[in-house]
Amino acid sequence: MSFKTSFHKTLKLFFLVVLSISFESLSATNKDADQVFQRWMNIQKIIPDVNITDMSNVLSGNFFDKLQVSYELHLNFLKTSAAFFNSSCSLTLNVSSDDFPSFDDQFSSKKETLENIKNIYELIENDTEGFVEYLINSGIVGGVINSEENRINRSSLIEKYLGLFNIIFSSGDFVRDRKYLFSVANRFFEYCFGEKDKNINFKTIISNSEFHPIARLLYTIIWYHLAGQGWHTWHQNALDNLKVVADNGKEIVYIAGGVDIYQMIKKGIYNIRIIDPILPTQPKYYSEGWMWLYRGEGNNDGVGDEIDSAFSEKRVLMRRVKFNESDNVFQKDLSSGVTADIPKGEVTWDIFENGNKVGQFVIERRLCEQKDFKFDNKKQLLVSFNELYFICLPTSKGGWGINPYKFDSKQNFIVKQLAKPVTTQVAKNMRSVFENDSFSFISLGTCVN
Repeated sequence: MSFKTSFHKTLKLFFLVVLSISFESLSATNKDADQVFQRWMNIQKIIPDVNITDMSNVLSGNFFDKLQVSYELHLNFLKTSAAFFNSSCSLTLNVSSDDFPSFDDQFSSKKETLENIKNIYELIENDTEGFVEYLINSGIVGGVINSEENRINRSSLIEKYLGLFNIIFSSGDFVRDRKYLFSVANRFFEYCFGEKDKNINFKTIISNSEFHPIARLLYTIIWYHLAGQGWHTWHQNALDNLKVVADNGKEIVYIAGGVDIYQMIKKGIYNIRIIDPILPTQPKYYSEGWMWLYRGEGNNDGVGDEIDSAFSEKRVLMRRVKFNESDNVFQKDLSSGVTADIPKGEVTWDIFENGNKVGQFVIERRLCEQKDFKFDNKKQLLVSFNELYFICLPTSKGGWGINPYKFDSKQNFIVKQLAKPVTTQVAKNMRSVFENDSFSFISLGTCVN
């Protein structure tokens, strides 16, 4: 072979390689983080745990004005509030609204009322069993109250108990109040499902219909602040705990995590695996680039795509390096009433910090299975509170077919909205409560289809 022929072949090969790289570059997309995660940047809050007794120092000066409005507008709230604040004036439940005492008569001692509220703060923070005992002694429970609540629609009951707590946790600063209520919901969760003997007490509450108003109060605050409103909120403790285990080399396995990775990436948590069906009916629970994050555009399904995140102290680059979608499908009933056939798939993104590869982000598009909860010392399970509910819920009541009784005793979950990890015992406690048919109210999770 002549030198000229060899040179031409080498040159031709060079141009083919360049052309191939050029086509791949043309099909790849580079996006700023705000094009993919803008919604998370806007709505996600990271809330620290707070000492609820500190609310005594910031209680709003117009507290009594808000209480009076609610007292005079809502007959059902009137009965509950008078008992809740331990007013000295007793109310009988079989009289007309015209016979109820005026607000000024009912709360003539404002000093006493404020002292009772401060006592409530103290009990919720340090003695939730004592708080429940306070409710029992206050008179907001009993067969008559429960019968009345059974005749009221659930939305009104939710409004009643949310309104009650929005009043006593009212500082005039919405963001600050939300922090306190987030911590209140954590304390109530611990009382209802925590280890030790607290869960035994709650089982007594739900097994006795006279105490069901208390269970409804606890459920309302837990559901609203951890799932209904709090589904997108991170507890600071959860992120801190994730960072510790990630720095110790564990992969974070986020069950049904969607595309909720922005706060972890920002925190410096870089080895993440999400197992999620990525349902087509759930865009309201995802961020802008949710479907693109799973599958890019072009003939190569987005291999080569990049996400560029510029933080104050670092630059993080994510690059899609693999995409595989199989012919196997799984079926899922959607909220639209359609049963969808969804192909299983997997996508891998390499993660670079300041130019150095530091980890991988993997999405497995599929439903979670019992085997995903098998204890593995190299993995840390992460779940949102909403999904924790469906994991622990019996299949007969809409659960995912996961059995917490089969979890290894060493297993635990870091829960996005909770201050403390959920142990296997807590998961079992949740299942045990949900299996009890003597109490029925709202679900602690919202629609996941």
